[in-house]
Amino acid sequence: MSKNSELQERRVHAVPRGVSNSLAVYTERASNAELWDVEGRRYVDFASGISVLNTGHVHPKVKDAIARQLEKFTHSAFQVTPYESYIALAEALNGLAPGATPKKTIFLTTGAEAVENAIKIARYHTKRSAVIAFSGGYHGRTLGCISLTGKVQPYKAGFGPMLPEMYHLPYPMAYHGVTTEDSLQALELLFKADVDPAALLNQRQLLIVERDARHPEPASARRIHLATPACISDQMTCDPDQPRDRRTTIGVVLRSMLKRASERLRHHVKHEIRPAHAARHKRRHRLQMAPVEQAEVPGRSAGQ
Repeated sequence: MSKNSELQERRVHAVPRGVSNSLAVYTERASNAELWDVEGRRYVDFASGISVLNTGHVHPKVKDAIARQLEKFTHSAFQVTPYESYIALAEALNGLAPGATPKKTIFLTTGAEAVENAIKIARYHTKRSAVIAFSGGYHGRTLGCISLTGKVQPYKAGFGPMLPEMYHLPYPMAYHGVTTEDSLQALELLFKADVDPAALLNQRQLLIVERDARHPEPASARRIHLATPACISDQMTCDPDQPRDRRTTIGVVLRSMLKRASERLRHHVKHEIRPAHAARHKRRHRLQMAPVEQAEVPGRSAGQ
């Protein structure tokens, strides 16, 4: 039987460091929310493949569906010879998407690929190339995605230059001392120094890539929000030929968006983050005071 240390040594010589590992624990098998390493130790898997195992490990229905598909074919490339299941799943997701407008779905292999395609689609449709994102956000590890990501370490360092016309604003987060007004001032400075606000609403949409600061998500779950003229039509009472009025209109819209985000975050910090932190502190204190007993590890004999 292989040991974690042996596999780690083999990994060092066979796999580049660019693929990092959080733990030198090598999985042998898993079921539901638990996994076992190659030495028989049992773990509760809180990582869940970086938050993508919504049905747990080896769910019976998922396992059966995979087995049935393998009896038919493995891969034919939908772009070459399409198949019904792709269309059926797209139809199901389209039916779940909110709003009365028509929906269409494309399936991609990674979150980074989804973000890259979203940017391409938005740029092509709007004929605008600049993208505004929030600092601290993570969007993937491809060059386009790390350009969009608002963190240098560990994602951007050594990989420059980044793609052009990617701009970042501070995310309004009371927990970190950043107010909505701070974000709006940064937006005003961005419009003065780098982006012409007079032209932003000449196109059909203003593109903003937004991260959810309350619930960090994997790249596969990142959302691309498009602020369309329909959602700001009530604000469009200014002369469309006056840049100053256009800047004011953009500020009104974004101020409302950022204010709502800030209010949601304050509620989350007050009612969820702080109580959870207090509960963890109490549990840690109890563990420090409680006697420690050696627990039997399934798959290992006493003394191992």
